Parts: sequence; C-alpha cells; structure tokens
Amino acid sequence: EAGVPMADDIFLGLDLGTSGCKLIAFDAHGNERAAARRSYPSLRPEPGFVELDPDAVWAAAVACFADLGAAELPGTVRTLAISAQGEAVMPVDSHGNVLAKSPVSADMRGGPHATHLERELGAERIYALTGQPVSPLPSLPKLMWWREHRPDLVARTSRFLCYGELALLRLGLPPIIDEGMAARTMAYDVGARGWSGEILAAAAIPTDLMPQVRPSGLIVGSISNEVASELRLPHGVLVVLGGHDQPMGALGAGVIAPGAGLYAIGTTESLVAITATRSEDLGRHNIACYPHAVAGRFVALAGSQSGGRVLAWWRDIVRSGEADALASVEQLLADLADAPPAGPLLVAHLAGSGSVLNDPASIGAFFGLGFETDAADLLRSVLEGITLEQALSLEALRSAGLPIASLRTIGGGARSPLWLQMKADILGVEIEHVAVEDAPCLGCAILGACAVNRYPSPDAAVGAMVRTVRTFRPRGRRHDLHKARRELYRDLYEALRPFAPRFRALAEAAAMAEEGGGPQ
Repeated sequence: EAGVPMADDIFLGLDLGTSGCKLIAFDAHGNERAAARRSYPSLRPEPGFVELDPDAVWAAAVACFADLGAAELPGTVRTLAISAQGEAVMPVDSHGNVLAKSPVSADMRGGPHATHLERELGAERIYALTGQPVSPLPSLPKLMWWREHRPDLVARTSRFLCYGELALLRLGLPPIIDEGMAARTMAYDVGARGWSGEILAAAAIPTDLMPQVRPSGLIVGSISNEVASELRLPHGVLVVLGGHDQPMGALGAGVIAPGAGLYAIGTTESLVAITATRSEDLGRHNIACYPHAVAGRFVALAGSQSGGRVLAWWRDIVRSGEADALASVEQLLADLADAPPAGPLLVAHLAGSGSVLNDPASIGAFFGLGFETDAADLLRSVLEGITLEQALSLEALRSAGLPIASLRTIGGGARSPLWLQMKADILGVEIEHVAVEDAPCLGCAILGACAVNRYPSPDAAVGAMVRTVRTFRPRGRRHDLHKARRELYRDLYEALRPFAPRFRALAEAAAMAEEGGGPQ
C-alpha cells in the first residue's frame, strides 16, 4: 500500500568505498537488520598514482552478499541501491571486462590534463557547466591520461564507468550513472542535464564512451534469478539507482534541506551543505555544487584527501606490523587524553591541500617540534591538522552564503568521542552524531523505500528512518585556542607553498641519482 511501510520490508544498501565495501540490510524504520563488510588495498604503482583493482572491489562486494545471505533473512527484500566513491573510473570493453585499474580521487596523474582543460575553456566556463572546480581529482583528466599514454586501451573501450555503473553491469543491468556521479567526472552539463559536448571535445574523449545518465531514485530493473542465486539474494529484488557517496551519506544522515550540513569523516573528509540553487559564489571558493540524491536540491561539497588516510599513515609509523589496522587506530584514539591544543601544528597536506585551497602540489609539514614533544602531542596534532583543513571549508561555505549552524557527522572517524569533541571545538558548531554511521547505505535504503512507495517523499522517509544519538557542543575557550591556531595554519601553508616545488625537485633528483647508480 502506497505510503505505508510494511513490517517485513527490507531494503539493502551497498557502499563501494575507497578502502572497503559494506552491505547493510535495513527495515522500513532505519534499523540495521544485518551487515557485511570487506576491505581491499589501494595500489600505488608509482608516485602520484593511487588505484584500485575493480575486479578485487567487485569480488569483495560478492563476498559481502555471501556473508549477508539476504535470501535467508526474515522478511521481504524489496530493493537494492548502490552508493559509490566519486571520481574513480575505469575502461570497460564490449564484453564487460575491465581493461585497467581504476585511478581514485587521490590519484594526481591528470594534473597536466586538468591544466589543459582550464587553458582551453577557462575555469569559470567549466564550473558554470559542471559545478566542479578544475583539478586533477575528477574523472575526466584521468581519461585524458589514458588517451595520451594508452591509446590502445581507449581504442578497445566500450564505456568508461565509475563503480556504481560497474556494479549495475555485474548485476546484469544497464550501467546507468546518476546525475551526481556524472557531475563528479567534470564532463556533465548540470543545467542541460547531459554530457557536455564542449568539454568532451576539448578533452578529445568521444561522448559515446560515456554511460547513460538518470536521476537517483529511478528503478533500474530487477535482478535476474540466476544472478540473485549467485549472490544469495531472493528473487525479484528491484535495483534502485543510488549515487555518489557524499550525497548518499547526506541523505542517510537526514541532511536534505537547505541550511543543513554534513561532516563525513572517512578515508577522506568532506563538508556537505544543501542548497536549493546553484551559485557561482561557491565556485570562487573552489567548492563543487552538483545534484543531490534528492531531486531538485544540490550539494555543495568541500573536501580533503586528508582524513583516515593520514591516521593510517600515523598508525603505520607508531604501530607498524599490527594485524588489525582498524583496531589499532581506534585504540590510539581511545588511549589519547583530552588536552588543550598546545603542541605542534600539522599542515595535513599529505596528498595535497583540500578543495578550498585547491593546491594539489602542496606537501605536509609538522611545525613546532621540541624535545618536550611526545607521541600524544603528535597524535593530537594529526587530529587537529586534519580538522583545521575543514575549518577553512566551513569558513568558505559561509562566505559563499550558506549558513551552517550545526553539522551531522558520519563515517569511521565518528566513532571517537574525543575527536568529535575536538572537531566541535575547532569548528565552533554543534556536531550531531547519527545512529547509523554507515549513512550512505541508509541513504540507499531511503531511496529504495521511496521507490516502492513506502514513503511519499525522501523528507518523510528521513523523518522515519534517521536518528541522532549524541550532540557535541563547542567549548568556548578551546574554540578560541583552535581559532588562533587555524590562522597560524593558514599562514604556515602560505609561507611554505613556494618551497614545495623545490622540495619535490630535490626528491626527484635524489631518486634519479639512486636509479642511475651514481655516487652515494
């Protein structure tokens, strides 16, 4: 019956992330019924390259389906929707075979190609069409790299796909891309709601290599009985078009109305604000603006490649060789005392700056080391430095006219109360922790529930399926201390920026000398 959730309804959400995948079954009230998780490694074949093996990612997803065993769950599985990391892209041939590893957002190989597009079309024109600041992060510069360095591969390509479309293809359905993910390629004309012939021509990428685009929430089709049996799914499950993990996470956290904000704390970190209209002011702050998973609304996204990656780097330094990497990170945070910010500052640009500074060439730096500095001071500096980058993002979002009074937080980093309190202190806003940290999966369930008319609208579904469990409020004195350190953080970045190219050149010279067998 339309608008009435059924007691036995089950909605599945599959999230294909940068470091792992999750498959979660929810009931119609947003309660988790079952879950499965698998991880996979990033590949770094050479400096600046960060890839995933798409076949390994899908194998991990298949393992999640086997672990979950949805066909054996009590209840009726109605839908499956997919949330996926942005930007990661791969070439696929006419038989559905993946032809190369997928460069992810942190992969910087497309830098020269992004510069070429900016020179050809202008950053303002590209932003006006796509809602994306020009940078190496989006998919299109990565496609251009293949075109230049692997023309044989492009010649064999039938479609360039991101992970959501790959999953649909593996499920036996058309590889349709949602509007939000299409926008993250930097080749989609958001206003015209179609691929930009102008941009793709400048990139020398044929339009017919891009997948069909449709809005999130569309019913794509039903999973065949054969595929369902392979994945331990019941027969007749409908697949609903999901989206980019940031808008999907916002939906799953209930961040859907203008003025609302999301802080996603995962492998990368992002601030997401909701707006009813697109604004060029956001572009002047290097903030992406593109379709939400909720029709008629847009997300403004400011992010950083810093986040869980930086914590993992620190863990590997201080706890190298521990078998359970995630547990060792959580233990590091659990053992840390809550103390005022008095230690070193970390400019957390281990993979370039965040989107607001928009400096992929920037490098990380500790400042303020002394003999009195201990391991706890350095870990607090890591946590603070990651968050100071997002303080710049919040400042930019507000400057662009998006008032954000509070944030809802999701992701693995949200499991640390100490870090959430530190983030509230740094940002100066209340932070609400939602009950379901894996909010992109819950966003999938919400789209599914709406697609089969269990709720009349996403707003109604959010009201019934999303809950918060704890609020962290900024402490005035701590906020003042962090605010002063934020200004020092910005000044340090500006002061060090001219030295980054010199440092890289010296490192490259040393590497070449080593490879050439020269004097040691």
